[in-house]
Order: sequence, then C-alpha cells, then structure tokens
Amino acid sequence: MQKQFSVNLNKKFDYFLSYEILNNNIGIHTDNETIINDLNHFFHYKSSKNYSKTVWNIYLHGASQLAEIDHNQSFKPIELELGDTGDIFEDNAITIIKPKSTNGIIYVHHELKDIHVCNPVPRMLFNDTYRVVRQILNQQLLSHSIPIHGSALRIKDKTIAFLGDSGRGKSTYVTGMLYYNPDTSYIANDKFYLSDADYPKIAQWAECPAISYNTLNLFSNLPKRMDALHAMKSEFDPSHIFLDHPPLPTYNEIMNKKSTEKVIFTNAQYARLMSREILHESDLDVIVWLEMDIGAEPQLIQVPESDYQELLAENTRTVHSFPDWINIRNNKKSLSDFKQFPTIYSFVRSNNLEFDVRFIVNKLT
Repeated sequence: MQKQFSVNLNKKFDYFLSYEILNNNIGIHTDNETIINDLNHFFHYKSSKNYSKTVWNIYLHGASQLAEIDHNQSFKPIELELGDTGDIFEDNAITIIKPKSTNGIIYVHHELKDIHVCNPVPRMLFNDTYRVVRQILNQQLLSHSIPIHGSALRIKDKTIAFLGDSGRGKSTYVTGMLYYNPDTSYIANDKFYLSDADYPKIAQWAECPAISYNTLNLFSNLPKRMDALHAMKSEFDPSHIFLDHPPLPTYNEIMNKKSTEKVIFTNAQYARLMSREILHESDLDVIVWLEMDIGAEPQLIQVPESDYQELLAENTRTVHSFPDWINIRNNKKSLSDFKQFPTIYSFVRSNNLEFDVRFIVNKLT
C-alpha cells in the first residue's frame, strides 16, 4: 500500500540557511529563527543564503504537520546514534523515522532529496534537526572523504593532526599546542574527515569534545577558566538544549576530582576555553602519529610513504560507526582510492609535555 502523508510541500518558510563543507551544501528552511541561531552555535561551517547550490534540503515544521493517514504501516525498530532508538518505515521512494526520545517524525523523500522534520516542541525540533544535519553531513563527506580518529589544529601556516591509539594523548597534545601557542586555531578534537581532492584536506566534525579532568589539570590556567565559562551567559546552553549533554563542572569540582572523568564541551566552548578561534576546514600538512614509547628526548621520525595506507587503515578502524538511519545511500570513499597523503611522522614523547610541544612546533613549522 502506498503511504500518504499530509505534509505541505509548497509551504513557504521565513528563514533559510545553507551549510557548506568541502563543497557539500545542505539547506535548512524554517519559520523559527531561534533554531537557526542555535544550529549556528553548534555547526561552524561556512554558511550562506545561496539556495541554488544545496544538495539536500531540510524543512522544519514546528507543528505535527506530517500526520499519518495510514496508521497500520510496517515500522521496524532501529538504532540511532548515541544509544537512541526509534522506528522506521522505508521503501524505494521514502524513509520515515520516529525517534523515541523526541516523539518527532522525520520524513525523507529520496528522489527530491528533501527531508521534513516535524515536532511541536521547539527543543525536540532542534534535537531532531541537529541529528538530521549530522546524518547528511556524515554521508556526504563519506562519499569523498574518510573519517579519522584524531585531533587537529592550525599553527602559523601549517595544519597538524595528532593520531594514535586510544589513550596515546591526541586530546592532550592538541590542548597543549593550543595552550602554549597563541598563533593557533582549533580544528578538531577526536574526529575529522580527510579528503585528497587537489591536496589533502580536513574538515571539522560537529562533535562534543571530551577532555579528562587529568588533562585539564596539566595546564594551570584551564581549571580556573571553567568558572569564566560559567559566567559567560549565552543564549545557547548545550545542557539545556541537547537531551544528553551534562553541565560544565566548576573549578572546585575539577580540582576535587583529579581523575579520568571527562568534561563534555561543544567545539565553541572548547575553543573559548583555549581562547582560540575555530577553523572548520583546512589543508592538512602533517600527521603526527603518537607512539606508546617514552624516551629521554622527544623524537620525530618520518614514516615511509609505503606505510601510510596501512597506518591510516589502522586508525579508521577505531572510528566509532555512525549508522545511516536516514538511508541516504551514498557510495563511500575508500582509503585505497587515495592518491596523496600528508607527510606522516612517528612521535616518541618525553616526560615533559611542554618541552614536547615546543619541540614539535620547532621541527614542523
């Protein structure tokens, strides 16, 4: 039976926003300016009001305008990201998702490349929209990029990424580079996308960086800045808007819990903590692969180009999978298709983080 829905595909919206990342464009249409502002607090990609370049368009309905006519549809359970679940119906033309945590309805028209997000509760409408935007960005990026488990920043005229197994210090070293060097810009902490079009490029992933209390306590001023973050009142408070985002701890809480417990930031909060600007994409010049070994002196050893693919393949296997519950059906870029890579160095650290950071800066910039 053909499923029918009472959505007004010709409705005019008051506000439009387009995000562009590595030449991928998606458009967002809404009557709620607050949602546009909230999305811009979380997604830091190039934005415009150019409708003509969009590939996918998302239409936000603040009321339940997507009312089901056939109540006997064959929905199946589905796992969404971040542990959420829902129900899904799909055929060749459409996909319909009902997230359990928000009680919204997401209607995907694959041929038109249109998505209608419907929820009468503004906070839930934002959460559904944020997840849909991430879904589309993820699938669009996977068509020509690979996800990388790592952190990255720009210093002077070089972009450096830190990779390595879990616990090797990716977050610690990018935090140290930002902390000790004022001429830096923050790109990513935990995950980014690597493309080889024209030149190796990386794009920030819209995420919530997690920094351990122990890492914050390595830098004397960072715990003190937490109270300053609390004092900076913002209309976008992630703990009030997202469904599962904990509030930031205070200085006293961090000092009293010197442990592996983690603080969850948004990219904007983390960049503000470090007093650095955000750079959403960049050419990638160097990868520093963090080794487990500790030496008397830090060492940077260039990795043979013949080992690049194997090393990056090892990294991509550690990236948390992001289920395509919208069913976008894009082809995916393979690491074996890459024609060029940034230079990769193996790094053996010392027991002095500040000395290591200055060593890396002197050698690579």
